[in-house]
Amino acid sequence: MIKKILFSALLPSCIFLTTLLFPAAPAKAQALPVKATCVGPLTLQFSPGLGLLPKPTHLTGSGMVTCVFTEDLSTHTALVEDLEGTGDLSCLINADAPGSLRLDWDDTTSSVVNWNFLELGELGLPAVPRVFVLQGEIVSGKFEGSDMVLSYNDIPNLSYLKCLSGTLDKIEGIPTGTIIQPL
Repeated sequence: MIKKILFSALLPSCIFLTTLLFPAAPAKAQALPVKATCVGPLTLQFSPGLGLLPKPTHLTGSGMVTCVFTEDLSTHTALVEDLEGTGDLSCLINADAPGSLRLDWDDTTSSVVNWNFLELGELGLPAVPRVFVLQGEIVSGKFEGSDMVLSYNDIPNLSYLKCLSGTLDKIEGIPTGTIIQPL
């Protein structure tokens, strides 16, 4: 009986010491399989203009991105066409606004992206980052089955008064985009 009590009391200590003396090998960091990184000017328009409170809003946009394909480090351009979505949007609080866009590549192929997540973050507050994020899946064409994330990290020339008055009807800037093969 004493052996059993001694064994059960010492076992946790032995396991603890073993893990200290012989830690597990560090796991290899698994990098996301990035297919392309992109940057380029984009214009987004909101109708009606955004204000402080969410309201049904139609989003449209267009632009052109330059992308580096990671498989061969080649550079390609794509026109951003038919960017369109609808949802309850504001400068501060947003619900998802599903939509789609098409990338027309310089090699005459295209990619159609359906997004399920759109976030406009703190657009009207001077002390916090102004962020726009669109995340979706490429459902056809080049990179089909991959995910795409498009984001502005700081939206330039944003008028805070437009948010207060409910007339923020356009965002222009140079976002970054990433096309990622899902794990």
